[in-house]
Amino acid sequence: YSIDFLGETICDANAALAIDKIMFEHTRYDEKIYALHGGAVEWEGKASMLLAPTTSGKSTLTSYLTSRGFGYISDDCILLDRTS
Repeated sequence: YSIDFLGETICDANAALAIDKIMFEHTRYDEKIYALHGGAVEWEGKASMLLAPTTSGKSTLTSYLTSRGFGYISDDCILLDRTS
């Protein structure tokens, strides 16, 4: 397999390993952003975050609330800007 990324070509018999290499070598960290695993919905202009352990029902609750009129924000990853 031949994979082109940012002007670099990676050749590997295993495409998944090549993609894995690209992902981990080009990961960027931004100190201004918090990444949280959770759901988030909007109601009357305010966001509510649903934070809980994996398999606790965050996505299910997000889906339910959205079906009842809440605005959808996320059901997996919440990105918060620490500066605002």
